Amino acid sequence: MTRVLRHIAVLAAAATLAGPAAAAEGETEDFVVTFSEARARIFSDVCMASAPGFETWEARALAAGFEPAEGSLRFEEILTDLVPDETGELCGCRMTMYAPHFPTLLVTMVDRLRADFPAYRSDDSLKGKGYSSIFERDGQEVVLELNPEKFEEFDMLAGWVVARGGCPA
Repeated sequence: MTRVLRHIAVLAAAATLAGPAAAAEGETEDFVVTFSEARARIFSDVCMASAPGFETWEARALAAGFEPAEGSLRFEEILTDLVPDETGELCGCRMTMYAPHFPTLLVTMVDRLRADFPAYRSDDSLKGKGYSSIFERDGQEVVLELNPEKFEEFDMLAGWVVARGGCPA
């Protein structure tokens, strides 16, 4: 099973474990804001902070509370993995998470990344319902993609941080 397929399988299990509590309607605005801030911090601390080489990705994820799960790392409903492209020239940190209110999570994540990593291009853009930008990390361009995904009845956010160079072994 490829890493992406394993990622999807683990996501299915995590969404099932999140169950009714995660899918509960009527979540308060305070919950959505607090939840979004926590998820933005995790994405920033693990995926973006480990780019461009991703050598510190696993250590950062483990320090944030992630545990191994079917070839990926999992913390609550969040899954993360390093995914090489087919040529081995690019490496991407993928992180998927529950999005109780996608627009709030998206804006919170973009604001957090801009604050933590201010070297981003002004040509960043919303594309469809997602977000795309280029950040500079350690003198190298790093592409950021934040997109909505749907898994069963769950709204999810899929974040990618992609850089040149193969994924660490």
